[in-house]
Amino acid sequence: MENLKEEINLIILTHNDYDGISAGIIGKVVYPNAKVEFCNYDDINEKVLEYLGKDVIFITDISVNEEVAEKLKKTILNTMIVYYYLTIIKLQNG
Repeated sequence: MENLKEEINLIILTHNDYDGISAGIIGKVVYPNAKVEFCNYDDINEKVLEYLGKDVIFITDISVNEEVAEKLKKTILNTMIVYYYLTIIKLQNG
């Protein structure tokens, strides 16, 4: 992950609540060149699709719908999802 700091366009998409904002701040400290976007459930799917396949995406504290989850499965090599609620289990189990 050290190479991500300078070599790759890293996008951190995180929820716009308190724990999501905290995740964005921590991500920016660890990866200063990362672009952080704070999302809500009305725009997370659109944001993921905007960056999918072009950049490395970290998704924290928010989940996507089933359609976007299917697309993520196909490009999972450049996506990391950090989420602790049960809604993510479908994506993990395929």
